[in-house]
Amino acid sequence: MYSLLPLLFLVLLVGCSTHSSGVLKVGPDTYTVSTSAGPWAGGIVEAKRMALSEANQYCAQQGKDIFVISKEDPRMGPTEVTFRCLKKGASATQ
Repeated sequence: MYSLLPLLFLVLLVGCSTHSSGVLKVGPDTYTVSTSAGPWAGGIVEAKRMALSEANQYCAQQGKDIFVISKEDPRMGPTEVTFRCLKKGASATQ
């Protein structure tokens, strides 16, 4: 019985965890962030919220607006958001 306690603790810890890659530059003025959240930490919905929040915060720190290029939120695995930071009021075509 006692030998199962560490395994149970590990399963609970993984199920409750969240993770972020942080914002990574992938091209000229183009960035990506990848996040994941265990089922008990909110799952895909929380991972999507975290990714968009980090992207928004990154652009806001530069005094810019976010423009989401793509968003991948598979049923399993991390949510990935690719985005650009645009001057306030600029459109994506400028």
